[in-house]
Amino acid sequence: MRVEELIHHYHGLWQVEESFRINKHDLRMRPVFHWTARRIRAHICICFIAFSLIRFLQHQIKIEMKESMSAERIKRELYEIQESILVDDRGARYVIPSKPSDEAIAIYKTMNKKRNVMPYKL
Repeated sequence: MRVEELIHHYHGLWQVEESFRINKHDLRMRPVFHWTARRIRAHICICFIAFSLIRFLQHQIKIEMKESMSAERIKRELYEIQESILVDDRGARYVIPSKPSDEAIAIYKTMNKKRNVMPYKL
């Protein structure tokens, strides 16, 4: 292998390292607290699907917003979105959405989703 090729492959190593970090820290793939092979495979499969989705979302954000967003930042922004359910004295239930951050709105927009911020009756 030529030196230039070796250097090119070495520079791509950070993506592999980052992928392991995302799986280990952000998605908490390990430790696995399952005892049967079937459940362990299912756990790893779910983590892999989540990893694939987060990488796809990072790619879409980079294309749409022209900026990079880490998996941890995406997770933090989306975790902040909440909805409260209020029940009045007659038993009617109402949903009060939280106000999303500008970054969360951009993430929703990237995926062609709209976030309803108006309260509504359930």
